[in-house]
Amino acid sequence: MGTVTSGNVNSILPSGVISGSVQITDHTTHKETVSGASSYIVDHNLNEQYPIVQCWNTATSQQEIANTITTNSVNRVTVVFSTTFAGIIIVKK
Repeated sequence: MGTVTSGNVNSILPSGVISGSVQITDHTTHKETVSGASSYIVDHNLNEQYPIVQCWNTATSQQEIANTITTNSVNRVTVVFSTTFAGIIIVKK
């Protein structure tokens, strides 16, 4: 059996201008660079109702936890933060 160790979670909340870019690696991962808003609609086109979603602050290299992640369809999620988020949202099948 493994051991689970908990630690501190820090959240850095940057501000910025709305912009974005998209990268799809093979057919199981979608990466989207975002900034300037607190809510993002991500069209991932992975045909997955319940994908894994991670949000990374690229300024600090820390993972941030979204307030909510909602599956809108098998190809779209909405990710909402408590304040403006800038970084990469990764969606995996």
